[in-house]
Amino acid sequence: MNARLHSKQQLARWMLGLHWRAFVSGDAMRLRFAGVFAFCTILSAPAQVPAAKAGQPILRTVADVPLPGPAVRFDYQSLDSTSGRLYIAHMNADHLVVFDTASRKVVADLDGFPRVHGVWVAPELGRVYASVTGGRRVDAVDTKTLQVISRIGTISYPDGLTYAPGPKRVFVSDEHGKADAVIDAQTNRLLTSIPLGGEAGNTVYDSGSRQILVAVRDTDELVAIDPEAMQIVGRSWLAGVMSTNLMASLLTPFTVSRLSPAKEIAY
Repeated sequence: MNARLHSKQQLARWMLGLHWRAFVSGDAMRLRFAGVFAFCTILSAPAQVPAAKAGQPILRTVADVPLPGPAVRFDYQSLDSTSGRLYIAHMNADHLVVFDTASRKVVADLDGFPRVHGVWVAPELGRVYASVTGGRRVDAVDTKTLQVISRIGTISYPDGLTYAPGPKRVFVSDEHGKADAVIDAQTNRLLTSIPLGGEAGNTVYDSGSRQILVAVRDTDELVAIDPEAMQIVGRSWLAGVMSTNLMASLLTPFTVSRLSPAKEIAY
């Protein structure tokens, strides 16, 4: 089983809200990510990069890297740009994979994360937060020791999550609870749960507005939350969008694709 990965520089472009899905080919049992990577790289490509000539590939494969465990579904991932480590939720294997993008090697394959969905690294805290959906909790992992230092819950169905650096809080999509759960990252304590009025899709932090954005699936709304006050400050109905999950993507419906704070655009 091999996974197709690209350069560290390209990986850095996919930090905000990229939702992986693994595709297994019947002939070689390979996990293929090239199509999703290409889509996200196109979305985030800087304007000064010249367009590829007709017929020329936009991306090229750097390496095929074996990943541990069975060829089953992966979910979210998060890149620590300070260390170059990529944290990958191997959801159907109940593992959290730690991958070094510089050496292109797996650093660790951590078990004990049943049905892990979301993962988000907070380099300033030296922690990784993982939504352990099967345990109805969020686990905090030390990035140096790779040990779980706290288990936070109970959360009905934790899914996507993000970190707000100002108040140092983690916001978690509680899909079935129809809310966004809030965790104090300094004490690893569950502070509150913010009712959304529908199932929570993905949750992201927008550094431009310094707000949390949440997709509300049932009402097809984009909800803005003030991370300091932990209160909803705005709702936007996404006309013509069905089953939104915070900026629906054609490749991964019900998930956030990317935020562009400089252009004040959400995809």
